[in-house]
Amino acid sequence: MTSYFDTAHEEVRLGQGFHQRLLDHADWKTLIVKGADRLDNLRSLALAKPEFKQKQVKETRELYYPLMAFLTERTPTAFQDKARQLQHLLLTETEAIANGAVSGER
Repeated sequence: MTSYFDTAHEEVRLGQGFHQRLLDHADWKTLIVKGADRLDNLRSLALAKPEFKQKQVKETRELYYPLMAFLTERTPTAFQDKARQLQHLLLTETEAIANGAVSGER
């Protein structure tokens, strides 16, 4: 079954910036930290303006979903469940914000 992350990974064209370097060179531990940091940032948007929330949603979909697809590819077997759990949490939080809910409101 193809996940949203796999689709995002295939469809999104990333620029030659920081995120592209992460895709090219980062190990799985760096990607875990980036994903967890983004999840924490999303969970702190309760008081943010709607425009900023939507900007964060767009950026997460375009930049972080592909990073999380690579995370699954690069994570050792022993940590695959944790990587998938982080992907799921990031997807759930992002889509909740996109649909108007923010942590603490659900």
